[in-house]
Amino acid sequence: MSQDKLSPPDRAMRRFRFVQFAVLAAFAGVMIATSAVIPRAEMPWQRWLFAAGPVALLLLWAWEFFGAIRAQDEMMQAIQLRTIAIAAGLVLLGASLWGIPERLLDAPQLPAFLLLPIFALVYSLVWKIAGGQR
Repeated sequence: MSQDKLSPPDRAMRRFRFVQFAVLAAFAGVMIATSAVIPRAEMPWQRWLFAAGPVALLLLWAWEFFGAIRAQDEMMQAIQLRTIAIAAGLVLLGASLWGIPERLLDAPQLPAFLLLPIFALVYSLVWKIAGGQR
């Protein structure tokens, strides 16, 4: 289907999918590069500057995510927000459950920066299970 025949919500969702893939790929690359560069930075402000790259990419992802939801009609927004609530609840539950062996059994720590990518994955799975059409 050509871009001009898509409804505004479908265009927003197509844009979000493209941006999501691009941002997640950039996030992975920037995290690898930043991890290599930060130990060599001599000044604290330089380390903070390099750490701002992945932060900016996650903020861009969140902006696009909520923009795609706002482009939907009220019914789709309600479905999206319900899916977000379920996915967020599952991620919080999983992180909390992992925190118990982490604290009591010295299990490996779950890096906090992975919570948003984990949420994105769980959100997409919940969306598919809930019958998301787009």
